[in-house]
Amino acid sequence: MIGSIFDKAVKERAMDFIIGADDLRSFFEAVCRSGFDRFPLKVRNLSVPFHLAGFNQSEVFLAHAETCMVSQFPMDQLETIRLRDMEELQLMVMAWLESEASGGVRGMIESINVARSTGIDLPVVLRWPDQRSRNGILNDKSSFLGGPSSHWVCAVETTEGQGVVFRYGITRLDRAVHDGKALRMGVKPEVKL
Repeated sequence: MIGSIFDKAVKERAMDFIIGADDLRSFFEAVCRSGFDRFPLKVRNLSVPFHLAGFNQSEVFLAHAETCMVSQFPMDQLETIRLRDMEELQLMVMAWLESEASGGVRGMIESINVARSTGIDLPVVLRWPDQRSRNGILNDKSSFLGGPSSHWVCAVETTEGQGVVFRYGITRLDRAVHDGKALRMGVKPEVKL
């Protein structure tokens, strides 16, 4: 009886272990490689819903869940992620990897890598249901943020004005058609997965 109470207390205490920055970066790199564009992260003192867009050694780049506008934060501004949180996040990524959409993203990432190796960008014209449109590049890097050692989730990256970057992840895209010049994709409104 005392042993089981002690074991439970040890397990509870272990679940409160704070995940260190190096372990977070390793996990974020795996998320980026998976193409999972709905990985939720929170920033201290902000109640804004964000998804991981990319990261480098010292910063994390988060896409607003609704607008897809990218914001840049120091890594230490993320809300603390504990072992109990990490287990839940890992289950979310595993479910993504087993999904049908994940297979399509992996194929898209392979195409991006082939295009990059030949020096070709993959232009995309995004179109919303209200007929707005925006030009961008489908990539798993960023042309505007993070530098060469950064890691990114595969997305269509666009800009508006000076320095405002948007990244539309694969699960936000719909109806791909190529017209000989560019890939045209519809943008779906934000939905809860």
